Amino acid sequence: MNYGTCENCPFYRQKNLASRPLTIKTPLYLRNGKNDPKDLIIFKYPGICEAMEGRAVVSSKKKGCMTERLKDSWLKFGKTEEDFDITYFIKCYKGENNRKIPKSAIALCSQKLRNELKKKKYERIFVIGKEFYSYLKKIFEEEKIDSEIIYIFNLSTIKINELDDLWTK
Repeated sequence: MNYGTCENCPFYRQKNLASRPLTIKTPLYLRNGKNDPKDLIIFKYPGICEAMEGRAVVSSKKKGCMTERLKDSWLKFGKTEEDFDITYFIKCYKGENNRKIPKSAIALCSQKLRNELKKKKYERIFVIGKEFYSYLKKIFEEEKIDSEIIYIFNLSTIKINELDDLWTK
């Protein structure tokens, strides 16, 4: 099935979930940081907290969780999420199950990402997660993105010193 527009996708406003959270603020499109950031971060898709708050990076109180590791690393260098433009490959919360994302949803979100990438040239693009690696690689090649692309396949297992090194360049 070709969804054509976001409104027809099962992830839009979480039509795919039997019991929806109270407030969902997705899709989450490109969020621009302050002072014209030179770096872009692309996450796989928003989690429930990001979807409910409509923010790109939401803290979790769980020790060692991905966003806490990221924020702790940024803090060492005086950075916050405002120092980056941030977006998602899949724009909507897909649910907590391991539901496979339909190819037509991937195609639709891929086009949204292409449009976002055309708006600005970045020095570095950080790609968090490996689920959509082949799609992103193709987009970067086809759109002739010449930014430095840094893949972080698993943010929860990267060594802290390796994560810290990313922000010192």
